[in-house]
Amino acid sequence: MLKIIKNDKGELEIALHGHLTSGEFEEIVSEMQQAKNKFGEVRILLDLSSLEGYDKILIDKSRFFDAEHPLIDRTGIVTSYVTTPVLFEYMKTISKKYWRFKTAEMEKARDWTFLKE
Repeated sequence: MLKIIKNDKGELEIALHGHLTSGEFEEIVSEMQQAKNKFGEVRILLDLSSLEGYDKILIDKSRFFDAEHPLIDRTGIVTSYVTTPVLFEYMKTISKKYWRFKTAEMEKARDWTFLKE
């Protein structure tokens, strides 16, 4: 299940629960691209603490992002650390700044991601 909360500042809070589907992945990419086109800067808090899995083909499908011009200005990733190393490595390639937080550090992640630190 996918939940996206967005605001009028180019900030997206994305929570993934269970298994990430191709349709959900495409929705995330679309939201990121729309925010980038509208606001110029995009900051994303990605909550992967309840992610159970994803199709590795999704990572391969997403190689169209230009690593020379990152899509995301700042990404905070909340995760259990063991479940998402491939997804974390991928987000590093499309983000100017990124940091990984433990599941218990959601508020700290939110403050860092949305520049409230």
